[in-house]
Amino acid sequence: MSGPSQRQALPAGYTLLWYRIERVLGRGGFGITYLAVDTNLDRRVAIKEYLPMELAARGEGQTVRPAGPEQEELYAWGLERFIHEARTLAKFSHPNVVRVHSVFEANGTAYMSMEYEQGEGLDTLLGQRRLTREERLLGLLLPLLDGLEHVHQIGYIHRDIKPGNIFIRVDGSPVLLDFGSTRMALGRQGPALTRLATYGYAPCEQYDDDHGKQGPWTDIYALGATLYTAIAGHAPADAIARVTARLEGRADPLRPAAELGRERYSTRFLHAVDAALGLLPRERPADIATWRDMFPATPGVSGPPTGLPEPVSERQGGADPAPGLIAQRYDTTLGRKRTRYRRSFLWWSAAAAGIAIALSLGPKWIARHLDAGQEAARRPPPEPPATQRLSPEPPAAQRPSPEPPAAQRPLPEPPPA
Repeated sequence: MSGPSQRQALPAGYTLLWYRIERVLGRGGFGITYLAVDTNLDRRVAIKEYLPMELAARGEGQTVRPAGPEQEELYAWGLERFIHEARTLAKFSHPNVVRVHSVFEANGTAYMSMEYEQGEGLDTLLGQRRLTREERLLGLLLPLLDGLEHVHQIGYIHRDIKPGNIFIRVDGSPVLLDFGSTRMALGRQGPALTRLATYGYAPCEQYDDDHGKQGPWTDIYALGATLYTAIAGHAPADAIARVTARLEGRADPLRPAAELGRERYSTRFLHAVDAALGLLPRERPADIATWRDMFPATPGVSGPPTGLPEPVSERQGGADPAPGLIAQRYDTTLGRKRTRYRRSFLWWSAAAAGIAIALSLGPKWIARHLDAGQEAARRPPPEPPATQRLSPEPPAAQRPSPEPPAAQRPLPEPPPA
């Protein structure tokens, strides 16, 4: 091994309780994740170790200690947050959210035992442009939305959604990994720690000290940025650059997905991605259910997403076979439900719109047109031209029925709004 973080990793064969370390799976500024074997149950697990590199270091006997007296309080506080996060994650029971088995303390730090998933990271698939077609992206998105909604209903948010934290299992199903709450909490307490917000994926409120501004819309932005990466081939412009441009009266540096993917994706899909990337929280969908309704139930479905303008066209294309199977079980049932609800909604919307127009025009407009109709009914018809008076008067039986009273005639069309 080489490098400071690699030298601090536990060696292969090291034993933690009944777990035997095999190798390092990943590392970051706040911890190291290992592949290990649970010798009790004879299965592989992933074990995440709390080891914030700027606050602590590994010493003799693999013990982790604060780097100095000034880091002791912050290290202990972060350790407590790590354990609390593990206990919270253990409450989640959803196939598309990483499963936490247990948490325990050893070596002066703490360890989180999790389900070991086999497959590939979404960042790898997107980097190789192996996963870009709309139907495949929707096949991943819908299960992720279900999992994320489950997390939000418990009162938790992920705070670090990005391609690197979405794993695609060998059967094609996605799973959310590596919640970022401990990193965010440590960052609020300590000075100049490793960058806490991932460039391009973190919304502007994650750069703010006010936690009250974060919510489901924070995760929606990050997941929308992940879809944007699949469409554009690169991450969206960073939120800070976008805020600066708005404050200075310049154009948003983020090119809309509706512009970049016009020839390859349905308009409805692209508008839903752009809606998630609203700069301010109030410009985004407030919750997962609202955002989910903006997407087509199946790829290529026409019609505007909720609250967005009528699309001009629906196009999609491209062929890029990706490995694995993408879960499609959501499409059929969800499509039938949305079709039924959409028809009922459109009928009542049209009726409500007619009532709203009449009310907005007001009683004076209605009375004016009623008076005009009654006056026209009392006025004698104009004399026909001489060329039309050549034929004799038809018998009474052949004469057309008289003009109905004004009250029985339909009102004239209202003027355009």
